[in-house]
Amino acid sequence: MTILRCKIIGLNPNGCFTWRRADAEAPRGVLPQELAPAGIAIGSEVRITLEHDAVGRKSVVACSVVGSDSDTAKSEVIQRVVGEPTRIPLVARSHLAFGEIRWTKIKNPLENAAALGKFRPALLVSGDDHRWRVMGFTTKDHFEDGSPRVPIPDHAAIGLPSLGYFWGARLTRVDPADIGDFIGDADASLLGALLGLARADLTMDEIAAIRTVLKATAA
Repeated sequence: MTILRCKIIGLNPNGCFTWRRADAEAPRGVLPQELAPAGIAIGSEVRITLEHDAVGRKSVVACSVVGSDSDTAKSEVIQRVVGEPTRIPLVARSHLAFGEIRWTKIKNPLENAAALGKFRPALLVSGDDHRWRVMGFTTKDHFEDGSPRVPIPDHAAIGLPSLGYFWGARLTRVDPADIGDFIGDADASLLGALLGLARADLTMDEIAAIRTVLKATAA
């Protein structure tokens, strides 16, 4: 059995948190939903207990929250729960915020009413506990009719590993439960490009939020 002090670094589309050993690039792994202590979020420090099987494979058997002022874990330790884990994402809705880029399941009912949706990076623009308006991104540089898409000004600055493009000139609505892992934060160039591309589809409040960031950045 191995006990590691770790940091929660992400949230998979299936609702399981991902972790990384503190101050290291590896090992990293997945924390099953049924073992996740209440209230943890991306950035939380935890103790991960790993169990080794006969051939050396490791699995998480317990997780506890590390106290902020000491290395002593809180007394309550979440033990293994027998049974099939839930498939409902554990996204803490209060953590979703304007300007975040996250993996988001985006459906396209106009073209395919039966589509279940595909996870793709998307910029969160406005929303609440019931619905968010987002701008999706894609790696496809052209629309189906052959016309070009607008490129993301600086993909690396917002956490994307490769060149990407705005999905279109309109935002789409998604359920908060379909919003997953954090990728990065929008920069001024991305928000400026969004304002130029989708101004006709943005609400006055959304335009005001974007302009506030642009003004603060330019100051």
